[in-house]
Amino acid sequence: MRFQRQLLIALATTVVAACAKDVKGVSNVGEIPPLAYVRYLNAVSDTLATDFRSIDHLTYATPFLATPYRAMGYGGYQGYAAGSHNIRVFPNSTNIAVTSSWFVDTTLTFTANTYYTIVHVGLGRGTGTAKQGLKVFADTFPAQSTTNVSYRVWNVGNDLGAVDVYATALSTDALPASATFSNVAYNARSAYVSRAAGTLALRVFATGTTTPALITATMTPGTAGTTSVDPIGGSAVAGTIATAMIYSKTTCTTAADCTARGITLVAAPSIVWWNDMQPPRTTSP
Repeated sequence: MRFQRQLLIALATTVVAACAKDVKGVSNVGEIPPLAYVRYLNAVSDTLATDFRSIDHLTYATPFLATPYRAMGYGGYQGYAAGSHNIRVFPNSTNIAVTSSWFVDTTLTFTANTYYTIVHVGLGRGTGTAKQGLKVFADTFPAQSTTNVSYRVWNVGNDLGAVDVYATALSTDALPASATFSNVAYNARSAYVSRAAGTLALRVFATGTTTPALITATMTPGTAGTTSVDPIGGSAVAGTIATAMIYSKTTCTTAADCTARGITLVAAPSIVWWNDMQPPRTTSP
């Protein structure tokens, strides 16, 4: 019996040691490797929700699952082990015949302490320049202000072409003499601009025109922080850094057609605001 106990202990130690070495990029399961920070957004307007996975890392590579059109996967930036990752993006489905194929199979390399936004763009059923794929951007952010908010626009509207975007306090205000963001091409993002915290409305037009408005959208004001609750970013909360993402309508045009494809109907082009950086904390860490 004593020998059996010693043998079991030896086998258990061997298994634990082997498991500790199975995790790619981590020599011990309790060790935190150098991390990059990754977020994933779905801008493919004609297909199912998607699953974004690093298929060669078991830890420090959170999958972004069941991400529908115009959504961000799993709460924003997640820590990813620095280095190379074999990334696949699958259609999200309970049908194995659907999920056994994939949209994207590629290798991405992430640098430690760098923030990345990965946007899945194009059309799942498209070809040529309209074909779906991943756009990967390393993010840099402006300094946070105690009086202003910073924001930019990002055009992922696959059927909109280049756009001009005008910013005003209210959507009924007269347009300024020139666009805040001019000639923003498909798959391009602007630099950040700043304005005093308050109300903020954007109107989007085809480049060179001021009628009709393709999109009119107001940024949510956010919530000021207190000593017990941290702030939530918005147009009225200083220190907010945000992106106005410009999306197309879905390619399916009726609720029945969209349901058949597993898509939520989006009947018109739209803006979704994403907080890139929340305002400074007001509670003690």
